Amino acid sequence: MALPDKHQLKFSIHKDAKSLLEAIKKRFGGNKETKKVQKTLLKQHYKNFSGTSFESLDQIYDRLQNLISQLEILGESLSQEDINLKFLRSFPLEWRTHTLIWRNKADLEDQSLDDLFNNLKIYEAEVKSSSSTSHNTQNIAFMSSNNTDSTNALVSVVPVFLMLVLRLQFLLFLMRIVLVMLSSTPS
Repeated sequence: MALPDKHQLKFSIHKDAKSLLEAIKKRFGGNKETKKVQKTLLKQHYKNFSGTSFESLDQIYDRLQNLISQLEILGESLSQEDINLKFLRSFPLEWRTHTLIWRNKADLEDQSLDDLFNNLKIYEAEVKSSSSTSHNTQNIAFMSSNNTDSTNALVSVVPVFLMLVLRLQFLLFLMRIVLVMLSSTPS
C-alpha cells in the first residue's frame, strides 16, 4: 500500500520503514484525547446499531464487523455473546422469526459472528421472498380498494389475503413449538 501523492512530501525525510510507520501513526493516529472521543463515538454507534429492511444480510454484517474492528483497535473488548445478540437484534422485522430462534439458543456465546452470519445466510432467500410477497399483497389490496366499482379485483385479493393470514398463523404456531421445545430441554 502506497502513500497518496499529497502525503509523500510530508514523509519523504524518513529513510527506514520503522521511522516512517511511527510518523504515520503520530500524524493519523491521533493523541489520547482524540482516541477517547473516537472510542466514545464508536461505543454510541455500537449501542444504536440497527439494520434496515433496505439492507442485505451482508451489508448489516459488514457494517457491524467494521464497527467491532474499530472498537477492538481502540482497545474496547466485547463479549462474543454481546456481539451475537447485537447482530440478531439489529435485523428488520422480516427476520423476527429466525432471530428469535437463534437468540434463544443455548450455545450462542460459543458461536463466532462469522458462524452466526453463515447460519442466517441460509434463510436470506426465504426472508426476501416472504417480505416481497407481503409487500405485493399490500399493493394488490391497496389497488383494489381504489377500484370501488369492480368487485372482481376485490374477490381476487381475498384468497391471497387468506393465504397470508394462514402463513402468519402457521409461523406463530412454529414459534410456539420451538419455544416449548427450548424451555423443556434440560440445561
